Amino acid sequence: MHSTKKQKFLIVSNLRSGSTWLEMMLGELYDIYVDYEFKWSPKYKPHPVHYVIADSHFSCGNILDEFGPSPVVGSKLTFDDVRLSKREYAQLFSTIDPDIKIIHLTRNYYDIINSLSRGILHLQGRLEKTKDTTIAKEITNFSLHPNFHAMLYNTKKKKINAKDCYNRLFSLLQNDIWIHNLRKTHSYIRVDYAHISTFLPRIIDFVGSSADKKNIDMILLDPPTKKLPKVNAIKNDKQIRRLSFIFQTVKQYYFLFESWSGKKNQTSSRLCFFMPV
Repeated sequence: MHSTKKQKFLIVSNLRSGSTWLEMMLGELYDIYVDYEFKWSPKYKPHPVHYVIADSHFSCGNILDEFGPSPVVGSKLTFDDVRLSKREYAQLFSTIDPDIKIIHLTRNYYDIINSLSRGILHLQGRLEKTKDTTIAKEITNFSLHPNFHAMLYNTKKKKINAKDCYNRLFSLLQNDIWIHNLRKTHSYIRVDYAHISTFLPRIIDFVGSSADKKNIDMILLDPPTKKLPKVNAIKNDKQIRRLSFIFQTVKQYYFLFESWSGKKNQTSSRLCFFMPV
């Protein structure tokens, strides 16, 4: 039995980790409303879909409260592959109200780098309940781009600068460690990109939805956004795989250690700030 109080959630993740895919699937459920994407001070011109978090006085909860009468409301907060300072993380933390449930979405770092090399693409599926949301319109605009299909199946590979890739991976790891520490202050669940479909019923229950199995199965069968066809977009693939593997391993050991210890110590949480550059 779920509470009658409005339930609020945020999907918090690095970019290209499946946050749009998950957000849109949740938004198709009858008792959930989703929209927009929260961004912390982006270094580029924001899109219409972005709610910019400019400083620590912003409240994600206040924005979610404006989403209407649905018993469950949510959005996503995605990190770009740029480094944030301790102060920026602290300011961002103060904008995530304590009653917001956190879905920490993770993804293999090599797959994120490969996805970034392809470009920002979304493959539209069946949009019904979410069709009038700002995020759905953004997805539709992507699909109407004259070169969309050429970009979708482009097999041309790019060489990635190893130093730039290192800095990107450092940022991704730093973000994941920070998000993971939200479990100490918020109701929290962590799900990997590869297991979203399998764990969708558990995620739905976590956010407070009363959707039944029939509704869930229908969304999984024909989701509002679909996975992109697999393409290897990296020319120096072996080098980037090796580099990504190092950071991916650090992340996995960090999660494993935290799960094993069960302690709220700060030693491992500082790892992201003291790794050598």
